[in-house]
Parts: sequence; structure tokens; C-alpha cells
Amino acid sequence: RTSNASGPLFSRTWGDLENIDAGSWHRSGATQPPLRFSELLALAQIHRKSISIETKHPVPSGGAIEHALADLLPSVPFTGSAALSPFRLMSFSLIAVQRWSKLRPDIPAVYLIDHRPITALPKVSVIGPGIARLRREPEIVKRLHDQGFEVHVWTVDEEADVELCVNLGVEAIISNKPREVRALLGEIN
Repeated sequence: RTSNASGPLFSRTWGDLENIDAGSWHRSGATQPPLRFSELLALAQIHRKSISIETKHPVPSGGAIEHALADLLPSVPFTGSAALSPFRLMSFSLIAVQRWSKLRPDIPAVYLIDHRPITALPKVSVIGPGIARLRREPEIVKRLHDQGFEVHVWTVDEEADVELCVNLGVEAIISNKPREVRALLGEIN
């Protein structure tokens, strides 16, 4: 979505990837190679930013991505809401979320849901409904809270949606526009 390349990523080496232009889509227009994940982690830690990391499934490598992430992510103690963790893994794959919870119980996992009924949800601590579902079913937040879940909503980029999330009491907002959302949260609160 953000480079001049197409096709599956899993079959490429870093040598292939470092020649991709992953920067000219940005308003600066400057060509840039993709960031290595370790570089992104370093930037996040330097600037004290939290990261939500989504793993996609199914993939030919199965659960290898969660195992690799488990080795890469540092142990950073935190207490309280999963929204306060420096890192969170999120996935639409329940198997990936459960795998992660066994590999790294110190780093929260968010089970992303879209159309799944919430009557028989698995034993996880954080559920991530999409903003479209919240617009259709705002009562879902209370129902999830009543079942003991934190609610982290994706992908919240519009002002009205930020306000909806705040009014419903979600614990975290996942956005492509974090700067704008933080500014709105400052105005709302």
C-alpha cells in the first residue's frame, strides 16, 4: 500500500526490499527504502510511542511471524490497561492471538473482530472491533466491557469517529492519523 512494489512480501529477501521506494507516497516526495522493524522499534522507544503490530494470516510461514516478533520485542514492564503497553500484537486470527499470549504474556494481544458475534468470545483480554461496527452497533462497547474486555477500536481516522469512541468509553483508538487523533483527544478532554 505504501511502496512502488507489488506481490507477496514473504518470498522476498532484505536485498530485494531495500531497493523498493517506500517514501515517495509521502507529502515530502522523497524516495526512501522501507524501515527495518528494528529501526521502527528504536524510533518508537526513543520518542516514547506505543506500537500496535498486526500480524496477517493465513500465510505460508504459519506462526513464524509471532515467533520472530516474540524474539525481537524487548521486555518493557508496564501495569494497567493494555492501551498503556509500549507494544500490542493484534490479529484477526484467534490462533495467532492465542499463540502470542503463550509466547509473550507480558505483551498484550488484541483479537480483532469485524462481523463475529460477541456472544461466545474466546478468553482474551482485549477485543478490537472496527469503527464501522461501532457506528452500526454502538452498544457493543458496553456489552464487551460487561464481559470484562478492554475495547481497542480500528481504524479511527475521522473526527466524528474519535468523538464516538470517547463517548462510548473505549480504552484505545487505532488510527492512521495518530497526530490528528491526539490533537482531537486534547480538545475533547
